[in-house]
Amino acid sequence: GEDGLQASRAVPLRLFPDAQGALVTDAPAAASLSFVDTGLGVDPRGTCILIAGGSRVGCYPLGLPTAQFFITEPFTEDTRFSGIARAHLGLSHSMPLGHVGVTLYQVADGQWAPMTYGIASYNTRDHEQRYVTVTPMQPFEQDVELLVRDFTISAGQQLAVAIGAQVGRNPMGLSGNGFLPLPSGGISQVLLGGDTWIELQQLPGPAA
Repeated sequence: GEDGLQASRAVPLRLFPDAQGALVTDAPAAASLSFVDTGLGVDPRGTCILIAGGSRVGCYPLGLPTAQFFITEPFTEDTRFSGIARAHLGLSHSMPLGHVGVTLYQVADGQWAPMTYGIASYNTRDHEQRYVTVTPMQPFEQDVELLVRDFTISAGQQLAVAIGAQVGRNPMGLSGNGFLPLPSGGISQVLLGGDTWIELQQLPGPAA
């Protein structure tokens, strides 16, 4: 077994989202992508339209997306990750309050399966017990810790991440139930470049 939630032999792997929707190991050129917080869930296929009882009837792109999605190239060998994944995001937001959700997906044969997630308030970004308002459209930095998981990405599979106003946290579906925080109605910009990244803990050697 490993020696705790954060294995001492783990090696950090930092992945940067770029403007083309890729997750890459080198910091990309500066750019920005936007998402809107309408209270709707996040789904790689588009904005979900639901009927009473929660049955999915279709996902259609309606206006601004509720999240931006980024994906790696297929892995060339089985790779195990264990411990605390986290995101560091450069952001701006159009309203005084808001939040961001980050979801990590395993992608196999075109199927996106949520594996872990985290959500954080813009208004407690400096300290969880200190509330500060957002100055609209002024850049700031936000850390988001994801729930601890131990998982393996098999050769040929991909890792993907969603950055949006919700999280896809239910393994039974693409978007799941989410946290359903009160929507701000605002638009967030993800400021891509060296200050926006996802860090995973990779275990060296053959995946167990």
